[in-house]
Amino acid sequence: MLSKVDLTSGILSTMGTGKQNQPFFDNEHQINQSIESKSSTKVSLSSQAQQQAALPDSIVKRYQELRSRVDQNEVDSYIRDLYATPRHSGELVSIEHYPDVFNSYTGEQVTPESAAKFAEWDQAVLAETTRIYNSERAKGSSSSDIYLKIQTHISQQPESFLRKINWPNQEM
Repeated sequence: MLSKVDLTSGILSTMGTGKQNQPFFDNEHQINQSIESKSSTKVSLSSQAQQQAALPDSIVKRYQELRSRVDQNEVDSYIRDLYATPRHSGELVSIEHYPDVFNSYTGEQVTPESAAKFAEWDQAVLAETTRIYNSERAKGSSSSDIYLKIQTHISQQPESFLRKINWPNQEM
């Protein structure tokens, strides 16, 4: 199981710089100079760790869950059905106050214009998630890694769209 962040680090020595520790420091600047002159740390994140760090914990947890499943064909089917299969591009709405219709997650009134804009965004996201799915399958990527890439793409959508789909609380 992957941890949320995989880190690699190394300490680079600065021996031979000619600076020596002084027994007493007159100010904070001298302390910082002394600390900086003795060592430095370099930390780099793998691209997968960077993706995970940018996503909500619920998505990372789901990724880890999918990765640990024994039946990866089931995982692939799940991802294909959710993210690479044509679907109706309508918002989840409440008709409690019909004829007025409201988005179930945001409470915003759904108008013909807002419904058309949502459908346009949803179809664009579906086209890209389908492209990601197909290209990553062709490369031989694992289903869970495809899920992570798709969620990373979805996370980059406008906040108004994400609220309307209740992301990340509900998966598309």
